[in-house]
Amino acid sequence: MKDPFWAVLDTLGGQSAARYDWDLALSQWKTYPVFRQQFLQLTSHVASAVDCPTPCGFGCPRRVIHHSAEEITGLCDERWAPKVALTRPQLSIYRLNRPAIGKALAMALGITDRLTDLPKIPHTLRLGDFNAPTHECFPVILTFEDDRVALTHGIQALCLTYTARFILLAPTREHLSAKAEEQLTARGSLFLAMDELVTLADNGQFRLKQGGSPFRALLPDHYAEPGDSLPANIFRQRGDQWEIRFQGGEIINLQRQDGLEYITMLLASPGKALSVLDIYHLGKLDDEQRAMALGGGIAVGDRRAIEDYQSALREIDEELQGAGDENDLHRLEELRGQKEWLLDEVSNMKGPGGLLRYAHDPLRRPRDNVRKAIQRTLKGLVENHMSDLAAHLQPMATIRGSAITYQPTEPTTWETRPVVG
Repeated sequence: MKDPFWAVLDTLGGQSAARYDWDLALSQWKTYPVFRQQFLQLTSHVASAVDCPTPCGFGCPRRVIHHSAEEITGLCDERWAPKVALTRPQLSIYRLNRPAIGKALAMALGITDRLTDLPKIPHTLRLGDFNAPTHECFPVILTFEDDRVALTHGIQALCLTYTARFILLAPTREHLSAKAEEQLTARGSLFLAMDELVTLADNGQFRLKQGGSPFRALLPDHYAEPGDSLPANIFRQRGDQWEIRFQGGEIINLQRQDGLEYITMLLASPGKALSVLDIYHLGKLDDEQRAMALGGGIAVGDRRAIEDYQSALREIDEELQGAGDENDLHRLEELRGQKEWLLDEVSNMKGPGGLLRYAHDPLRRPRDNVRKAIQRTLKGLVENHMSDLAAHLQPMATIRGSAITYQPTEPTTWETRPVVG
C-alpha cells in the first residue's frame, strides 16, 4: 500500500498548505500524526482560502470569511458545497520540513546526506550522493515539480547540469512523461517514485518496501545473480577479519573490532532484545557476574534524552511564534506550560557546570562503549562503499534503556557462523 502523502506533495509546488487542508487530505491515514510531527513545520502565514473537495469541476477553494474572532467559515462561492466552520489553528500554514525529510530519506536509501538547493531548477534539490560499491558517485536529486510540463523541463535542465549519470526521485510517477523518461534512459540515469520505494514507519523513519539496493538497476552486473552459491547476507568472522556481504553485493573484509562482534551478536538473534550488558561482555557473564554488574544504581539522565528534550524545545519555540502571530492566547499558555516542564527536566539531568548528572548508572559505560563501537563500524562500512548496509544497521546505534534489538522491516537472513581454518 502506498503512503498517501506522496500524492498530496505531488500537487503542492511550494509544499505548503493550511492545517485544514493537510487534515482533510490525510486524516484517515493512520501514520498521519507521525508525518505531521516529523515533517510539517508551522509558519507565520495564515490561509485566506481552504480546499473544497466538492467535485463540481470548477476547482476553486472555499473562501475564508472572518465574521468575528470566534466565528470563521469557509464559503463555496459557487454554492455547490455547504459552508464549513473553521478555527484559527486550522488556518495556520504548515510547510514541508525539507531538511528533516531529506535526512530521513538519505538514511533509508543509504546515501551520503548533502542537502543543497538547486536554485536554477524550481522545487528541486540535491538530496545527497550514492557512493556505489564500484567506487562511482551518483548525485541523488529530489524534485517536487507539480505538473508534467514542469517536470519535463526540470529533467532537461538536470541533463544539462550533470554530465554524468544521476538518480532522480519524485513523489510519484504521475508527472513523468514518456519523453522525459526516454531522455533519462538515454543518459543512463535512474528515475524512482518515492511512493513505490519507501513507507513511513510508526517511529518516523522511512523503510524500503523491498530488499536489495534501490539503485541496483544502475549496476546490473555488480549484484549477485540468483545462482550465486554464497549467502546474500554475510556478517561473520574469518580468522582475524570479518567477512561482510549485503543483499548479494560485493564482499568486503574488515579487521576485527568490537563493533563487528557486537553487530554479529545482534544479527544472529533478529527480533530478540539483547541486554546491553551481555553485548558489551560478548555473552560471557554468568548470573552472579551479571547481578554484581547491575548493582550500581539507576541513571538520572543521559545525553540522548537531553538532546530529545532540546529538539522538542526548539519545536515549541517555533509554535510559540506562530501562536503569538495569531494571538492565540489559549495555545500560548499551553505551550508555555510545556516549555517550562521541559526546561525543568533538562535542569534536573544536569549538575554543576552543565555536566550530566548520573547516579552510578551501571549500564552507562557499557551503553556508551557499545554505541560508540557500533558507530565506528558503521562509519567503516560507509568508507568501504557499503552505505546501504550502514543505513540498514543504523538503528542499532540508537540505544535507549538496557537492551538492543535487531528488528529489520523485512525478513532478513544472515550467515553469522565463524569460519574456522
